[in-house]
Amino acid sequence: MGQKINPIIFRSGINANDWKTHYFNTNTEESALYLSQNIQLRNYLLRIFELHGFVLVNCIIKRSNVHTELFLKFYISSKAVFKVKRIQSFKNFKQRRTTAKLPFKQLKRRLKLQIAKRLYPQNTPIKNDSSNLGTFKQKLIKSLHLFTGSSQISINFHNVENEKKAAKLVQNHTLKPKLQELRIYSKERFFQEALDILLINFQHKSTATLLGQFIATQFQSLKRHNNFLTFLKRALSIFQTVQKSKIQGLQVLITGRFNGVPRAKGRMIQVGTIPLQTITSNIDYSFCEAQTSYGTFGIKIWICNNSN
Repeated sequence: MGQKINPIIFRSGINANDWKTHYFNTNTEESALYLSQNIQLRNYLLRIFELHGFVLVNCIIKRSNVHTELFLKFYISSKAVFKVKRIQSFKNFKQRRTTAKLPFKQLKRRLKLQIAKRLYPQNTPIKNDSSNLGTFKQKLIKSLHLFTGSSQISINFHNVENEKKAAKLVQNHTLKPKLQELRIYSKERFFQEALDILLINFQHKSTATLLGQFIATQFQSLKRHNNFLTFLKRALSIFQTVQKSKIQGLQVLITGRFNGVPRAKGRMIQVGTIPLQTITSNIDYSFCEAQTSYGTFGIKIWICNNSN
């Protein structure tokens, strides 16, 4: 059978799959208004996070006539690190000399920590009456206040990067020997970030959007895709063998003009099992597009999480 239906909508209300938007309406006109505003609000958040180099992994909206509450789960990509490194000079840092002599990996880690501390503290509720907010937070809350008309707006930011620290325990014991097979790709730009994202995907749920956005970013920057697709297939098969993996199966479908060939085709990468016809299975789905010089690439991700 065809895979044209959204697996999340197909399983809504089953197996604790809750809606990502909650609101209370008194009549049908308010319901249509909330639905229209919800679509526009999600598109706005996706766009504003993309411009700042962040990946919006999950977005939960709870609304009423007076109060609007947002739960935003994001990931700091390498694009944001390079953006901060280019815009903000080392004069703004206290340890300018020591920072300039650091290797790239330590510099990247320090920049990520500074971004997370200054802009998005983990699990910190932000209200519209705070005076110590950054420029981005103030503009975001102000725009939400004008758009929704709510008098009270609260935002909870959660950085997925912090979840990776707990998962590193598994990496040290089980993954480290197996990752030696990927040493030939260690000089590629996508290598380190790909391992971080795959580690998050196989240890936490609802991360299909993160993997899809990462693949789209790589397709936009690479002109030859065979090397990256080979790495992705080998890395997914290695991460699937981890004993404490929370993923039962993963499937990636990419369609477009690979390597600039005149005719488009589709490539599928699958590890494990994905029972799409079983309604009780917990499946996370994501679809995104990559705008490249060769045209548009469509990327679909299916992730089947373990029931336990």
